[in-house]
Amino acid sequence: MRHATFQLRRAGMTLVEMLMALAILAVVSTAVLSMIRVAGAVNGTVNNSMTNDLEVESAIARILGAGRTCASMTVPSSTSQGTTFSLQTQPDMANGNASYDITYTFANGQLTETQYLHGTTTPRFNAATAVLIHDLRTFSVCLKSATAPQVAVIVMTVGVGPPALRTFRVTPRNQ
Repeated sequence: MRHATFQLRRAGMTLVEMLMALAILAVVSTAVLSMIRVAGAVNGTVNNSMTNDLEVESAIARILGAGRTCASMTVPSSTSQGTTFSLQTQPDMANGNASYDITYTFANGQLTETQYLHGTTTPRFNAATAVLIHDLRTFSVCLKSATAPQVAVIVMTVGVGPPALRTFRVTPRNQ
């Protein structure tokens, strides 16, 4: 009679197999971590760019709206560029025919808007100034045309890498 010998093989991993698996896991984990870090940096850059674009477009809409309906505009002369310009609104019939002075100023990397009751230093709203753009790099305003109607040309650069550069004209309709 022949004896059948059975060799039992243990289920499990050897030490060498375990070390190989850990080495592969370490390489894959390092690659994934690098991808996550790069994705986070890209996400931050895209968020900053989108925020800058949104602030610029909102500020332009606000400036154009006030500029198109203003009664008068004070802009540096055509030979010099400035970082501040002012508008006087049309009389507001709903507010006792009061008009307001609106001043846009570039300082400390921000574009601010300040509204006062015309001829006073009384702020129109509770906050004396509103920050329209936070990461403003350059801002210049000059007259394109000094004759009626006046045309102001505004150039601004917002943010870095890639910056948002905008050039636009403000032409009052009510002069």
